[in-house]
Amino acid sequence: MTIADTTREWTPETGFGDSTIDEFRAVFLKRDEDGRIGFAYEKSHEVREQCSKAGLYVVDFLDDYPMRTRMLFPMNRLAMTLEGDLLDEEKQQPTIAEALQNNEEGQQGSSMQIVQYFLQPFLMETPTLYLLLLAGPKTDYISSIEVLKVYISVVHMIQASKLPFCETEVFKNALECREFELGQTINFVQSKLFRASEYQNIFGTLEEKAVSSLHQFMVQYTLRTIMIIERFLIRVFAGRFTQANKVLLSTGRVCMNLDQDQRRYLQETIAFWTSEYESLFTQIPMFKNDNESFPGYLPSRANLLEKISTSEKSEEWFSLYGFWFMLATQYI
Repeated sequence: MTIADTTREWTPETGFGDSTIDEFRAVFLKRDEDGRIGFAYEKSHEVREQCSKAGLYVVDFLDDYPMRTRMLFPMNRLAMTLEGDLLDEEKQQPTIAEALQNNEEGQQGSSMQIVQYFLQPFLMETPTLYLLLLAGPKTDYISSIEVLKVYISVVHMIQASKLPFCETEVFKNALECREFELGQTINFVQSKLFRASEYQNIFGTLEEKAVSSLHQFMVQYTLRTIMIIERFLIRVFAGRFTQANKVLLSTGRVCMNLDQDQRRYLQETIAFWTSEYESLFTQIPMFKNDNESFPGYLPSRANLLEKISTSEKSEEWFSLYGFWFMLATQYI
């Protein structure tokens, strides 16, 4: 499945329109008293029994490979005393995903990969796999960048580790499928962006409808990339990607009507991510801020940077900013 498969079906409100994901999440995920959603680690067996009774997918990989699950999934890291009581939170060891969040070198590697693929910051419905890799309930919507940083860090760890996270052939197949799916998606995206007439003069006109359309396309591309990474992880964790375990994929929904706190959170994420782009790209002389002459008749980034910092639709201008770099890198 690539971005091209369901381009016409996706909307921010419905995502990719797979109701089976919602049915699974309604049973598998629980809300706490503050309305946050997450996996009930302390009731893992009970939750899975409920899934089984409801005829829903049962996540067997959460405890079928002790070394892997102990390192990756919070429900398995909850240490217990001889009497069967849970230890205090201070004595519990973090999962790999949690530890990687505080690893500066690992975070830099993830950041470079996110910039390399021109992926977008926006608020997406918090994915199930994300909730499995990190302990504790989360808000309904979370930054796509936070999801990507965790996923990519875990992928890097799995690829670099000599620990047997799955069978050799299973891992090889998962890698091959991921690279094929990424290649298909990137080729489709580049074909669309570089050839579609509505984007040919977008930097000259800054036409609002075209900028909005570009943003929606880049959001969908980012969601598809997230789902490709999820399929890779599902193949590693569950042995293969199937109709049953696809319920672990992200819903693809995006929060469009942001409240004040969400708007501030998104703007802070965009501001930070813009600085990441500038920091990484300006190491190349042609991208330095004082360079007014770019190949391909591209304008200076100054106007785009101003729009990102002042516009109420900073996320749309960020998409145009990412498109600028996508075009500019064709000339390196």
